[in-house]
Amino acid sequence: MATLNLEIGLMLGLFSLAIVLFSSERFRVDVSAIILLSLLGLSSLIPGVELISKQEIFTGFSSHAVVALMAVMIIGAGIHRTGFTNGVINWIMRTSHGGEHRTMLLTAGAAGLLASTLQNIGSAALFTPLVSRLSQRAHLSRARLMMPMAFAAIVGGAITMIGSSPLILLNDLLPSNVEHIALFEVAPIGLSLLAGTLLFFGLIGMKMLPNKDEQNTLSQTSAFFQDFYSLDADIYELHIPNESALMGRKLGTIERAFRVRFVGAQYGGEARIAPAKDLSMEPNSVIAVMGTKAHVLKLVQASDAHFKGGLEVFAEALIQTRAGVSEFIIPPTSSYVDKTIGELGLRKTQGLAVLAVRRDNETHYKNMRELVLRAGDLVICHSSWKNLSRLNQSRDLALLSSDSPQEEVRPFKVIPALACLALAIFLVLNTDLVLSVALLAGAVGMVVTGVLTMDEAYEAISWKTIFLLAGLIPLGLAAEHSGTAQWLASNFMALMGNASTYAVLLALAVITSIFSLLISNVGATVLLVPVAISAAESLGSDPRLFALAIALSATNAFILPTHPVNVLTMGAAGYTTKDYLRVGAPMTLLYLVISLGVLVALF
Repeated sequence: MATLNLEIGLMLGLFSLAIVLFSSERFRVDVSAIILLSLLGLSSLIPGVELISKQEIFTGFSSHAVVALMAVMIIGAGIHRTGFTNGVINWIMRTSHGGEHRTMLLTAGAAGLLASTLQNIGSAALFTPLVSRLSQRAHLSRARLMMPMAFAAIVGGAITMIGSSPLILLNDLLPSNVEHIALFEVAPIGLSLLAGTLLFFGLIGMKMLPNKDEQNTLSQTSAFFQDFYSLDADIYELHIPNESALMGRKLGTIERAFRVRFVGAQYGGEARIAPAKDLSMEPNSVIAVMGTKAHVLKLVQASDAHFKGGLEVFAEALIQTRAGVSEFIIPPTSSYVDKTIGELGLRKTQGLAVLAVRRDNETHYKNMRELVLRAGDLVICHSSWKNLSRLNQSRDLALLSSDSPQEEVRPFKVIPALACLALAIFLVLNTDLVLSVALLAGAVGMVVTGVLTMDEAYEAISWKTIFLLAGLIPLGLAAEHSGTAQWLASNFMALMGNASTYAVLLALAVITSIFSLLISNVGATVLLVPVAISAAESLGSDPRLFALAIALSATNAFILPTHPVNVLTMGAAGYTTKDYLRVGAPMTLLYLVISLGVLVALF
């Protein structure tokens, strides 16, 4: 049994700090990872302490896992750019004939299979807006389709070693004397998990899902307010005379005072959609406001404005072919998280007039400027389609649904894109190249063949995830070098007593699943893989069996909306934490039984 010393004590302190940082969410996960990396490096200032060598402190940034993850993100973006996934939606529509169960199974199955190459987060990011559009076209509730798709995407990441961050990271955490795990070696586990998930929702899960119809199609702007708030809201065009008391006042001030939204204002003879709130009311101007008739009448009385009797100046600018309502999801990687709407100035910078924000099944539409955005928020905006088209590649806002024309795609590049993906897989299976180099070849091919521009390739990378991974990898190395992993494993085995290999494996899997709910799945993997390998060696078992159990269990995060995939879909379908608890609890047990059962059978 390893002896507790200063170095092990320092590592235990860093592990404890990691749990506090990730579970408290005081900082973003990537910031927390860099804090831990910095402290790990600064520990060398303590005399006689070397948790990790100076040459290894930044090995995370040159890790094969990090390069492979960036390549997968670029390949996924290239496939999406071709409109390939839109073709999948059309196929599902033709095959399902609008039936709810059949649509759910086809959508979830497609998302799960796609996750094997595009990662579970990438697959969910592609399918979330597509499921929204599919639900509109088939007149089905999003809440009946979104969670099965999300859970299937999570388990589908276990079909290959590039389907989830823990699996991509795993080979870099294995000791040099342990054989690496091949790309499709986990396929039987992932396919069994996907089949079990589809069977679960087909037989039981659908009965547990909520049936929410309030987020179906947004046909027109005024109907949006009626559907969401049960208010008689509409767009009114007003003529503001020169002597009006509103002259010189800021549009934002007027909105707050009269509880209306400016959707248009005429300046210099030009009709502007979603005018900036810091613009002032000009003499003899025409405005278009959205609100209830009672609130608009108060504005008319206070300003001596005149009803235009319908839309005249803004008739062309506000027709459904030019402007309308759109829904966006705030992704976990968005730079908008923890910032107020007023601070972001979306109307001025993006041409988006924020109408409301849906969070935890509640709609917020008052005091919008002070509202702090969170990951998973559903943001409802009004804008011109011209402004909306500029946001297609934004990593800060994920377009969920709108009445806008179809987004620009490059269908003529679908063959080069699929060829690049096939090239990457061929190199992995038929050459001695490491996974990162093979995938990088496919990513480079996306740029060389013109599927993506280099700028689009950079934008496809979630740098938040990259820094999280790169910051935590050295922590795992330090746990092994300092003897902390061996110390934890020996104490864990002492607690287990004479328990069998299967009991130890089950205990480690449960601990990892709990850790993945408290901290990131990457963090749980980095902390527990070295411990699991040491436990396997003490039992005389295959280290790969124990390491895989950790990486797979780190993805067993269904019971709470903490997994990035669940964060992405929670606001989109209006789920609550209770929904995840109700459906996720049996799914967690099912995942545990299938993953460990097939894993033991294979190894």
